[in-house]
Amino acid sequence: MKLMRHSATVGVLCAALSAGLTSVAQAAPEAYVFDTQHTYPNFEVDHMGFSFRRGWFEKTTGRVTIDREKGTGEMTIEIDAASINTGLKLRDDIVRGDRLGFLDVAKHPKITFKSTRFDFTGPQLNRISGELTIKGVTRPVDLDVAFLRCGEHPMRKVAMCGGEARTLINKSEFGEFGGRLLGEQIRLGIEFEAYRE
Repeated sequence: MKLMRHSATVGVLCAALSAGLTSVAQAAPEAYVFDTQHTYPNFEVDHMGFSFRRGWFEKTTGRVTIDREKGTGEMTIEIDAASINTGLKLRDDIVRGDRLGFLDVAKHPKITFKSTRFDFTGPQLNRISGELTIKGVTRPVDLDVAFLRCGEHPMRKVAMCGGEARTLINKSEFGEFGGRLLGEQIRLGIEFEAYRE
């Protein structure tokens, strides 16, 4: 995956889910909401050059409105920063705090993404551009849509989409963030499911 000039979390991706919801384009915009139990922003970062640390956020909400006929849409994502899970409570507590430029969730409880542009090739959504905010710092981000599948939920019988979007960010653009413990590039992704509103 190539490094984006600026990139994002979280996020991100809400928009992806709605792009292919049906094979027939409709003139009216359609709205979808994330399934909070099946949506997880995740990350991967080099740890001092010896290994990779991985984790995810357990609480995420989001909404997307899309007009497939016009190739436009809007998306917002809100991540509970304190819901981070790296598999070790001690490490999670450190990352939630303000030492070494980490998340400081007491002052900055939310990580957010707000789209500014959807890029399509025909009916296929390829990229979502927007603004990612971490610790009060906002940077432009491009999310590549790596996977997207839409259809009817087999049990609930409602329209839904699922997929994944990915990007890379430079941690220095959001402050110190882990100092020399972590590498400069952080790989971000979001695996999601969403239902028509």
